[in-house]
Amino acid sequence: MKRNNKYAYGDCSVSKFMEDKNVKQAVKEALEVNPCHLTISSENIKPYIVQESLKWLNSNFFITTVNLTSSGNSIRACVEEITGSLQKNTSLKGLSLKSNNIGDTGAEKISYVLYTNISLTFIDLSNNHIGYLGASKISKALYTNLFLRELNLNDNNIGNKGAQEIAYALQTNTSLTHLNLANNYIEYPGAKKISDALYTNTFLAILNLKGNNIGDNGAKEIADFLRFNTTLIVLNLGSNYIGYLGTQEIFKALQSNTSLAILGFDHNAIGRDGAKHIAQLLYRNTSLEDLNLDGNDIGDEGVRAISKSLRINTSSLKELTLNNNNIGDNGAQAIAYALYTNTSLTCINLSYNQIGNEGVRHIEYALRSNTSLTHIDLYCNRIGNKGAKHIEYALQSNSSLTVGLEYNNISNEQLLHIYKLMKYPRYNETDSEYTELIGDNWW
Repeated sequence: MKRNNKYAYGDCSVSKFMEDKNVKQAVKEALEVNPCHLTISSENIKPYIVQESLKWLNSNFFITTVNLTSSGNSIRACVEEITGSLQKNTSLKGLSLKSNNIGDTGAEKISYVLYTNISLTFIDLSNNHIGYLGASKISKALYTNLFLRELNLNDNNIGNKGAQEIAYALQTNTSLTHLNLANNYIEYPGAKKISDALYTNTFLAILNLKGNNIGDNGAKEIADFLRFNTTLIVLNLGSNYIGYLGTQEIFKALQSNTSLAILGFDHNAIGRDGAKHIAQLLYRNTSLEDLNLDGNDIGDEGVRAISKSLRINTSSLKELTLNNNNIGDNGAQAIAYALYTNTSLTCINLSYNQIGNEGVRHIEYALRSNTSLTHIDLYCNRIGNKGAKHIEYALQSNSSLTVGLEYNNISNEQLLHIYKLMKYPRYNETDSEYTELIGDNWW
């Protein structure tokens, strides 16, 4: 999965160029590396450096993104200067204030900018100790702001009351397309409010609710709006204490949903029975392209149900994550049978399972004939040198395939030999397609 960081422009921060120079010269040299991006990010950066650097925003209209991540006390001391610069600058599109502990007071000051600023389209306020009051101020600004498209509030403490305020804004806001509310102590009441808002909101495309506690009841509320929603394409419900009943509701709803392409459902408690409902979805759904079921204790029986549906569904699912699901050789055999006929899957992750040499033997035979799969992850299983030989035979027949095999019982010599057989560089998480859309901050 690609982790596309909006602020990854190389090491061009002001602090890098400071040394014995004055701030003005340091900023000038930083902008020579990338004239559109200004990084003022350092744990030990002094407030005066931030203040002097921000003055460039008042007159420089080439700068489109500013990164103020993890600058701590300096940022808290300079929130007034930040908001003042944003009110004057008309070219800035992206701002990261991640991990600065600005709290509700800082969030309130940022909200004042959102009332008047017409250029800012992305703002990252993650990990800032923002609670209900700060979320409320931001939400009220969203009633009138017509330009902000991406709002990241990941890892704060907005709770159910903050989620309710966000939901009210979503009922009228027509610009926001990306919303990250992961790790915010949102439970069923908050999930219900957000779900109710999305019955009428037709603009939100990406919603991250990972790491909350919505449970089965919250999952049911989300399932209800998914039956009617036609705009949401990415939804992350991972780590939400969703069990069998919630799983049943979500995946029944997706049988009629035609827009959702990416679903994160990792680290819930769906088990083998929940996996059977997922299998039913895969028989019918034609829009889902990426499904993450990491850490759900599906087991061999659950995988057999999913694999059976994959033998029939060849229309949409491209990436399937099944790592950490207690899958053994019998489950691997079922997956192999699916790979004989499935022509849609391009990547499957089976890492951190219990697959041994016998399971890999079945997979080998499928990989020899399968021409659509380009990568399979088998990290951290129970594969030895004998099983590695089966992968070697598969690679000799399938030149487009890459395989991840580290942390098994394979000798370094054998592992190196296998990787030399691969025609393309070994799979790298930064080279997949879909998260180019959602970036590092959304998944």
